[in-house]
Amino acid sequence: MSDTTTPAISSASFAELIEIAQRENWCVRPGCTTCGSLPFRRALREIPRDEIIANLRLMTHGFLAKNSDMFRLIIWETSILGYGGELLEPLAGTPAADRLRANIDYQNQKAEKRRAYAARQTPEAIADRRATKQEEAVLLTAPHRERKIASQDAIRAVAKELDETPVGSILAVVTSKEFAVSYSALGGLVYKRLAEHFRNQPIQTEDLNKLSMLAAAYAGHWKKLLDRLAPRSP
Repeated sequence: MSDTTTPAISSASFAELIEIAQRENWCVRPGCTTCGSLPFRRALREIPRDEIIANLRLMTHGFLAKNSDMFRLIIWETSILGYGGELLEPLAGTPAADRLRANIDYQNQKAEKRRAYAARQTPEAIADRRATKQEEAVLLTAPHRERKIASQDAIRAVAKELDETPVGSILAVVTSKEFAVSYSALGGLVYKRLAEHFRNQPIQTEDLNKLSMLAAAYAGHWKKLLDRLAPRSP
């Protein structure tokens, strides 16, 4: 018999079952929900367990590689415990034992993953994960919040300083010192006061030059104010 078809086995009934199953393309999928692999399983149950184990010992690596589903179904039907743990000893030293050990290890890994997943789905575990994510989010956003708070504090301090500065001196102050906030933000803080101030009296050349410099560098409210105050060409 070929190494990759029917194994060289001693039991004629077992050999015939394998040959028929392969020739007739019987379903040998473990847990098949369509036919339950019943023809193969019923025929296998007619063969003494000792004969099945003896023939499993004769299966080659090639046969097992091409017929992994059939092997698992035979183990399932032959084993008292289902996965075949008690068959490792009688099959020891054979390709069948190697394949069975690999299958058992795989099933154990799947079972462990299922247990781990189930443990993660309890209300307590879900609540713990949610709390952990919230804590992580708080930690990740803390620097941003701290910068935002610091920025807001700086803006309030600068706004207070500029509110206390005479409106006619604002452009001179803004262009002569450093502030803890951006000059774009400064434009928003003083725009309304300057617009009202220069609406009541024409802007002088010196202030117009300062405003032009700020508008060119920072745009925003500075440019908006310049557009309102700059003399129009005739």
